[in-house]
Amino acid sequence: MAVIELNNVWYRYPASEDWVLRGVSLAIPRGRTLITGPTGSGKSTLLRVASGAIEVYGGVLEGRVERRAPTMLVPQVFDMFVLNLTVRDELVYSLENAGVPPPEAAAQARRIAEEVGVDHLLDRRVSELSAGERQRVAIASAIAWGARVLMLDEPLAYLDPAGAKSLLALLSKLDLDAVVIAEHRLHLMESWPDKVVVIEGGVVKAVVSNPEEVQEVASHGGGAGLWGAWSARMAIQVAGCEGGHPR
Repeated sequence: MAVIELNNVWYRYPASEDWVLRGVSLAIPRGRTLITGPTGSGKSTLLRVASGAIEVYGGVLEGRVERRAPTMLVPQVFDMFVLNLTVRDELVYSLENAGVPPPEAAAQARRIAEEVGVDHLLDRRVSELSAGERQRVAIASAIAWGARVLMLDEPLAYLDPAGAKSLLALLSKLDLDAVVIAEHRLHLMESWPDKVVVIEGGVVKAVVSNPEEVQEVASHGGGAGLWGAWSARMAIQVAGCEGGHPR
């Protein structure tokens, strides 16, 4: 069963007449999903709508979104996600807001920090950490809030290839129902995803789930050549997602 389902979803931002998502129907399964497409294709908006974070933006949302597990989005500017002075304070704060009693929060904070690999940073000020370290703290905070589905918007943007490889390895081993990444740096993704969703112009153009086809898309360099690759060279499953507008 899918952890999140979107059915004929349309969305536009406040004060705009342009639909950023246009009739999107998509089932996000357990496991690792990559959402890709050119700049401005609607990747970030799709994550915001699927996770529920779009409520912060307002705008007009039509269609149906069903979440079957607690879902959180770590945005591209992940510093906005971390609110407290030290790493320990951040994790304890998140746990207590998720309903964990204070006596238990400290122990759980250490366990989550160990899982994400930031336990050596617990007493460091967040402002003193590197971008990669702050990103891991944001991921740990989302887990502390109780997320079972984790969504990340272009998480590789501030990382070198070694940092990207390390982050993807971490995301593969976390005990979560699903991890969804929006990213266009496909040469860094390679064997990570179980499923690839291609979006362009606010429309889901294709869903690739065959392992060999996923590998071919994820190992492609991206850019204009990608779109020719999936349309001309692969037997992809084209999603019947260009739903009609509900009005």
